[in-house]
Amino acid sequence: MVSKKHYILLLVLFNVGLMQASVFSYESSDSSMTLKKHDLIPQYHQVLVDSEIIEKPMTGVILGGGVLHHKTTYSVSLKPYFISQNFAVGLNIKFLLSNNLQLRFEDFDDVFDYTSKIEFLNYSTRNDIFKFHIGEIKDMTLGYGHLMSEYTNQTYYPLEQKVGCKTDIYFGKRFVSLHSFISSFRDWTHNGSIVGIRSALYVSDNFPLTIGANVVSDLNQYASLSDSIFSVWDIENSRMLSGFSVDLTYELIKMYDYKLNIYSEGVGLLHPETRHFSRDIKETSRQGSWGLVFPGFHLKYKKSMEFRAELQFNSSLFIPSYFNSTYDLERVRYLEVDQSDADTLNWENLSQYNLFSPTDSTMLIPKDLYYPLIYGTYLYPTTGVKVGIVADISYIAKLGISYKYLQDFGAEEPKQYHTFKFKFTLNDGVLIGISKAEFYYENNFDEDIIKFSDFQENSILGCNLKFKVTKYFSIGCGVKSVFYDYDFDLNIDNMLYSHIEFGYSLGE
Repeated sequence: MVSKKHYILLLVLFNVGLMQASVFSYESSDSSMTLKKHDLIPQYHQVLVDSEIIEKPMTGVILGGGVLHHKTTYSVSLKPYFISQNFAVGLNIKFLLSNNLQLRFEDFDDVFDYTSKIEFLNYSTRNDIFKFHIGEIKDMTLGYGHLMSEYTNQTYYPLEQKVGCKTDIYFGKRFVSLHSFISSFRDWTHNGSIVGIRSALYVSDNFPLTIGANVVSDLNQYASLSDSIFSVWDIENSRMLSGFSVDLTYELIKMYDYKLNIYSEGVGLLHPETRHFSRDIKETSRQGSWGLVFPGFHLKYKKSMEFRAELQFNSSLFIPSYFNSTYDLERVRYLEVDQSDADTLNWENLSQYNLFSPTDSTMLIPKDLYYPLIYGTYLYPTTGVKVGIVADISYIAKLGISYKYLQDFGAEEPKQYHTFKFKFTLNDGVLIGISKAEFYYENNFDEDIIKFSDFQENSILGCNLKFKVTKYFSIGCGVKSVFYDYDFDLNIDNMLYSHIEFGYSLGE
């Protein structure tokens, strides 16, 4: 009998095989068909992706150093790279040193410590019909993000470098696209990793409807705590959570430089077990939870401005954008639990959730459980709104702001949840000598819109600067803060990392 995990693996491999097979059939197919404007037939032979043309290969090397200020850990890295039109490879050969400058040999004791040095390994066919990537996973969003939004597998960097893979295939200008990814090869060896698949179909120019379907699964929420730098216990527990979504996009207006779409997305989360919880005086049970985005509007002007606004309706226990940019930090938390406190836990039988308990008073609790278990949140349906804009500020900079507001529906004392993201990027050449300046901040699903203290695992902030000294030589620096319980002492640590890099390009 095929298990759920093997079933998902088969789906991923099927997509990869289908993508590669499609490349050859696409490139050899007959392109002589003439279509009429009113035909409900996609334009198979026009490529969807407009790739940047690299006229000459680029080769270079970056030498960097950094400090992880919590308990003072130093990093030294060498990053050689080669980039051409259809192939690119970049390594991040990183060494971590303790505060007494001793090399951490545990970072070189298995095969994944070596494969993790791959920062990117990219291959694409002619016209980017098929693309394959091994290395870092960044800003992974499926559909409109109500299930997965801006996921990255690098939140623990520099302590841990994860290597995953993703594939993309495009059939024509407006037809079918297929995508799949695996977040971590190391987690896969512990019966884990986050895997996902997306497929999208565009009907035709005469009926401009796009239909997308997505499946995401965390095969084992405890996988990242097994046989890694964070291991302090022998964890045999395994817990899988999956979600799926369907999104619809219809092109309302397309004229001159403007385009306006209306969209919707429905999401379902499949819980590993039936949830029994109390809400006021009512006993409730759920085997899953759902969320709905409708209506949503996406306005785009040229390539200089995008604006989105949407309404959201969610069932109890549903956590919007469950797989988000801070998911690896929130995946499992080490928390103190008083099992006799029924008012806090709101659950009948804690043992049914297959949780790992290092001590009698502590537990490693996954994200889908600790919000309702410990914090008493998402016990009611939620409704709210999300707005976001990404816009060029003349030739000076690019600004991105996103805000989501949700509130409990039906509660006597409703809780409010805020998600706020901000990113400001200064364009090259605005200030003499500065080729890049970037500032970012995000706080996901918190009672406060913006925090200046008491940060939790749901926050990230930082900045990056890059100075162009000569045509071929540059200097970059930056600071970044993520927050999690590094010491497993029930206190959230500020994992502040600052770095400087010296880059030399051999030509472009």
